[in-house]
Amino acid sequence: MRTDAEAVAAALPAAFASARVDAICDLMAAGVRWGRDEDTPETCHNRDNVRRHLETLFRGGLEVTVDKTAVVGSRILASLSYRFAVRSAPPIERFEIMTVVDGKVADIRPATNRFDARRRLRA
Repeated sequence: MRTDAEAVAAALPAAFASARVDAICDLMAAGVRWGRDEDTPETCHNRDNVRRHLETLFRGGLEVTVDKTAVVGSRILASLSYRFAVRSAPPIERFEIMTVVDGKVADIRPATNRFDARRRLRA
């Protein structure tokens, strides 16, 4: 039987590949927090903040691919490739640690690199 985190991890690639903000936000809790450990003006504090942020990025030509996921307990390590379609630059590899609560992503924290991501996943 699949855990909630495993089910969310399995749904992430298709949600991001669709570039449909609703498909992505459907995986998130209403009170999801997305941002670094410290609050900044860019930190999202709920699903509506995330929705507006993603809509702006996608309108700007952002393409996101979920390359890999790993699940440990209620946490997901997502390895993502970010690229803006209007530019010819190669994709940027990013790592996000997502915490799943009651079947929805409740917290998303970026990792600075692959090693930080693995450390955060097991914390």
